[in-house]
Amino acid sequence: MKTLFALLALGAGLRCQPTPPRDNLDLYYLVFLRPIADRKPLPKAEAERIQQAHMANIRKMVQDQILVAAGPMEASPSISGIFFFKAASLEQAQNIAAQDPTVAEKRNAADVHPWWGPKGVGAPYFQWKKEHPDAPDQMRTFQFCLLRKGPAWTGDRTAENEQARAGHFEFIERTHREGKLVAAGPFDDDGDLRGLYILQMASIEEARKLVEEDPAVKTGRFRSELHKWWSADHVFPQ
Repeated sequence: MKTLFALLALGAGLRCQPTPPRDNLDLYYLVFLRPIADRKPLPKAEAERIQQAHMANIRKMVQDQILVAAGPMEASPSISGIFFFKAASLEQAQNIAAQDPTVAEKRNAADVHPWWGPKGVGAPYFQWKKEHPDAPDQMRTFQFCLLRKGPAWTGDRTAENEQARAGHFEFIERTHREGKLVAAGPFDDDGDLRGLYILQMASIEEARKLVEEDPAVKTGRFRSELHKWWSADHVFPQ
């Protein structure tokens, strides 16, 4: 986990170039299903038809070994849900995301970003499912924290940035040791999104207070965006 966290920490003070592979990292493609701004409410039967097709597509993507984690956001106006893809390229991930019925029916738009995360996302869940084929998924909540460029963001290597980066790294190590941080990693497309924390905490308010202790957030190099995310248990490796 240390290499993973070091890569995320790098983003606090330096411009992130495409990240080379690491033994304990995998490249995933995160698909943000974002509600279309002008979408209208649907009749119940039509909404159910699209939702059933959406769930069938999720099952197919799992069978095709593309989808390794997924789940809806709770009460988020900007993100309906998230897919974690293991795909060969950004183009492939975008093409697969476009086939989701909620996207094809213009209920959501698919916003896809490459992300480096811990190796084996989804593997514990698939093993559990193999051992319990008839058991329903055990859903749980995580606090999903996106780290974006903050008002004090700069790509320059300065003493202040290096100090913030070091403190950021220490924060990540500490929250992982405390069992609050289950996954972290940098986005790889050098845009506004810099990194992601997935936290196992009781509430967004509790998670927000914790993230505000991150020196990279406290100094304005990052700004945080938090969402409550539902996903199956056993998704993230220990």
